[in-house]
Amino acid sequence: MYSSDDYSTFVMDFTKGLTDVELSILREMWPSHDLTRNALERALEHSRPTVTKAMRTLEEQGFVVREGKSPPPRGRPAETFHIRGEAWSALGIDFEMPDVDVVLINARGERLNSAHFATSREVGDSRDILETASREIRTWLDSVGTSRPCAVGVGFPGYFSNGELSLAGRNMPDWRQVPVRAHLERTLQVPIFVGHDVHFMALAEVEHRGWDDDVVLYLALRPGLLDGVRVGACLVVRGRPYLGGRGNGGALFRAIVPPEALVGAEQEVRSERIAEQLASSLVHLIPMADPDHVVFHGGPIGSLEPLVISHCERMLRDAFHGEYIGAAEISPALVRGTSGAERAAVAATRELLTQRGLGFVTEKGG
Repeated sequence: MYSSDDYSTFVMDFTKGLTDVELSILREMWPSHDLTRNALERALEHSRPTVTKAMRTLEEQGFVVREGKSPPPRGRPAETFHIRGEAWSALGIDFEMPDVDVVLINARGERLNSAHFATSREVGDSRDILETASREIRTWLDSVGTSRPCAVGVGFPGYFSNGELSLAGRNMPDWRQVPVRAHLERTLQVPIFVGHDVHFMALAEVEHRGWDDDVVLYLALRPGLLDGVRVGACLVVRGRPYLGGRGNGGALFRAIVPPEALVGAEQEVRSERIAEQLASSLVHLIPMADPDHVVFHGGPIGSLEPLVISHCERMLRDAFHGEYIGAAEISPALVRGTSGAERAAVAATRELLTQRGLGFVTEKGG
């Protein structure tokens, strides 16, 4: 299924086999805009013959389909066009450590299929976990009978430098400067775009809520290799994740609740201890970022989530003592499940179409 020679040809055909005008049309229409020829001419500032010729090529190659007629304010109805869902697919992977979520989307950004893989909690050598996950993903793709994805977006809960991943912490494997992008491209033979997994989750929430013009602080609580919990974070500024100087901006340092603080404790005590960890970071981060919204995804703690939010809000109000007037209210995330993996697939498609950085940390130093 993943012949290296065949795939190299496919990628070249997809990214370079189209003219600049044809690619600009796909970018304008993607993922699911229904547009008329006149709208494309205005948006792209191309002449009608140029757009007509490009649209004809995209139709013949199966990228674009005609949707029918749209009633204009006056005059004859105009034909509309949209991206053909079967034109390509993209894969999103969220390495949550120890679990891996995978989501496959079509060319219109619609979910086709998903899977969940549980890896070993004894994660040592990085090559072993990456190769094992790659084999399982390739086997799964074969089983669902899909065409090979044009690109893969991958989220990791770690830090990137020059395109290399480092992980550390009590409940994380010890990986130092692992070239994950190069390794996954070699094993999956697909263009790989890597970034922080919480960035992808945050972008899914922002897009769902329509907060593209706001500043959003997003927090995600997830398990690690041990029985404790870790808190990831992302600051989304005007629809884009804040990357900082080296691509690692927005993360919380040592935001971990150890298992001994939770195991055997009553529900109220556990919720307070998680809230204490959150508040200790947010009391500094909120005044600095001054977000319009603070969102918390506490799916893994289930019924503890509203208690944690309530305790955390109280602790922040007590800590601020009226010195900071801003968004101290925390709302639960609306987008749940495998949002990180799905948004990674969407972002990978955008990267492949635009061929420029739109939020991947690998763009900060390769």
